[in-house]
Amino acid sequence: MDAKPKEAMLVPFIADAPTTTMQRLKGLTTGSLPTFIDASQNFASEEISEDNIIDQLVKHQKQVIVLGDDTWNGLFPRRFKRSFLFPSFNVMDLHTVDNGILQHLEEELQKNDWNVMISHFLGVDHCGHRYGPDHPEMTAKLSQMNDIIKNVADRIGTDTLLLVFGDHGMTKTGDHGGDSQGEITAALFAYSPGLNMMPANPNSIHPVQVSQVDIVPTLALALGVPIPYSNLVYGLATAVSAPVVSIVTALLVVLTMLAGDGLAPAVLVLVVTATSCFMVQAVCSWMTANDIETLLKPSWTALSVWFILSVHGFYVTGHQPTFSSLHWSAAFVGFTGDWGGSNFFPALLVGFNTFMAQILFGLSLPLIVLAPLAIGVAFPRLRGNRLESEETSRGEFLLVDRPEKAKEAVLFTAGSYILLHAAKCYKNNLSS
Repeated sequence: MDAKPKEAMLVPFIADAPTTTMQRLKGLTTGSLPTFIDASQNFASEEISEDNIIDQLVKHQKQVIVLGDDTWNGLFPRRFKRSFLFPSFNVMDLHTVDNGILQHLEEELQKNDWNVMISHFLGVDHCGHRYGPDHPEMTAKLSQMNDIIKNVADRIGTDTLLLVFGDHGMTKTGDHGGDSQGEITAALFAYSPGLNMMPANPNSIHPVQVSQVDIVPTLALALGVPIPYSNLVYGLATAVSAPVVSIVTALLVVLTMLAGDGLAPAVLVLVVTATSCFMVQAVCSWMTANDIETLLKPSWTALSVWFILSVHGFYVTGHQPTFSSLHWSAAFVGFTGDWGGSNFFPALLVGFNTFMAQILFGLSLPLIVLAPLAIGVAFPRLRGNRLESEETSRGEFLLVDRPEKAKEAVLFTAGSYILLHAAKCYKNNLSS
């Protein structure tokens, strides 16, 4: 660090609970957040089925080899070009796994038939469980790791990046699994003779920290493979539609309150109808699209149905295009007694009650673009086999890959929707 500050970096590496080994490996390879329910699988690792960096590497003909903890074989069976794995369950054993790695590490470093090498040492972790972090045995283990890191760093060239990190920290008693500061804080060391980084300011009040979910998109971009769609940093496969649905749902609750007990069932039927239309639209899009670009552009049929539903929603919620039919009672929803304030807020409630269908369907308009992508991820069987490829499982992530197509689809959708309403207003003016 002192001799080559622009070629090396050492920062805190922050994990997310639970900090058990299997869950951390899952988080480090998918970029997602395993739950405490997943912690029950720590002693019986199951194959990871969601998108992950290992599968992306293998799909793109990158050769991966792994040494050390045999948990990797349970999580990613038949993925590695070569594997040298050793039993990891005995936490009293400080040396078997580490010595096993060292038997093969030197030879593997000399070969040039791999793109990624994973060496998962366990001695430090087992030493913490057996003796705690402040025992002389821990000092000896850390010294051994330091020598190994130095040896590897001396052997790599400018086209190789060395990353050394822990998947979790430990408590003062050497345990881990929870969310205490000691358990979630590990370290990340990066080194390459080809790096030219800005040295970190040691006097900074806010030292740089790296979240463990950041490692997935970093490796994907560095190795030229797609970022797994489940990664939190770069966006989930439903990262755009999820907040839109959340906002619309919150407004829907307010709408239902304003509609009152008598019209609440009508609002529910309208929502069910709109949701069903999304499902039908998604299936039809997957069945008829010839390529991904076509899938991203909504059809006039979908836009017309959405327009009709917005108009129908005005009437199905008990409204008429006359001043006398306004639901004045909506002005008093949520108030008791006499209202002593201005008339602005009651007027706002009446206006929202009157145009609730148009407001909700307008805010939901992006979902017309997003529905086929999001539903295709949530219900993979609906996609069929017509466009089946690794891209189709990326969901709304396709919009990130194709920003111009995404912009074009949104503008087309908004413009077409406005045009349909403008044509309706023009027809009404002619009729009157």
